[in-house]
Amino acid sequence: MIEGINLESQYVRLTATGYYKREVTGKNSECQVRLNALSDVSNRDRVNINVFTHLEYARVLKLIEKGMPFRDAYKKVGLDIEAGKFVPKKEVHHTHEGSIGNLCTKEIAALFEQTWNNFHFEKAEEAEKRLAK
Repeated sequence: MIEGINLESQYVRLTATGYYKREVTGKNSECQVRLNALSDVSNRDRVNINVFTHLEYARVLKLIEKGMPFRDAYKKVGLDIEAGKFVPKKEVHHTHEGSIGNLCTKEIAALFEQTWNNFHFEKAEEAEKRLAK
């Protein structure tokens, strides 16, 4: 049981959004990531949400929706991963601006063109000439 929250089921869908720590630099990422997980919280007070839970999320959910019990679906996907039979979907459903599913390239190109046209190159060139003397 989660303190202060009454759940209708012992099974939960979780989403965590936040920055990740870059292993090489030790600094937080500039962009946030969103990871998903499914869990049976009947005998636990913590749930790990990580890349693995995110990768297996859609497959486990699909098996459950087809009628497979949660534990069996979770176990099957885990065994499939170990056996090298699990291939995550490559479909992209990200829609926020700048994501791989919505690059906004037309908008970026238009903004670049506007910025380029408003830049006063002649002033920069004159300043370069004065510095070169």
